[in-house]
Amino acid sequence: MNTLKVLVAEDNLINQKVVTRMLERLGYQADLAKDGLEVLGALRQQPYDVILMDMYMPNMSGIDAARQICQEWHPTIRPYIVAVTASTEETDYQSCIAAGMDDYISKPIRLDELERVMTNYRVTHSPQLEGRQREATAPLLLDTE
Repeated sequence: MNTLKVLVAEDNLINQKVVTRMLERLGYQADLAKDGLEVLGALRQQPYDVILMDMYMPNMSGIDAARQICQEWHPTIRPYIVAVTASTEETDYQSCIAAGMDDYISKPIRLDELERVMTNYRVTHSPQLEGRQREATAPLLLDTE
């Protein structure tokens, strides 16, 4: 099993099961959140390396949750956020990137695409993965002055 901490943010139970089983096939375990508010709560409890974030969820969308994460967590400890959506519109892709998401995959999720985003995380964050120490799970507020 991989040691990456993965959070799947998805309000649809069937989609949750599909994504977690695909992650298991790739050697990952994941925690679940059903909306953006649960994502923020989970992040305040423990750090996550990767969040697979549905764009459209009740209570708080994935877009709004990503914006909040980018405001509250310093870039060095912020999770790698992957938008997951059924939309293939360029405007949705641009909205995800503008909100601070790092990558984007479309539903239905294909195993090779999921593997690609997990590999992208490992490649782009490999120095942080070796001997990484996260001392606090609370948000590190950015200095806005």
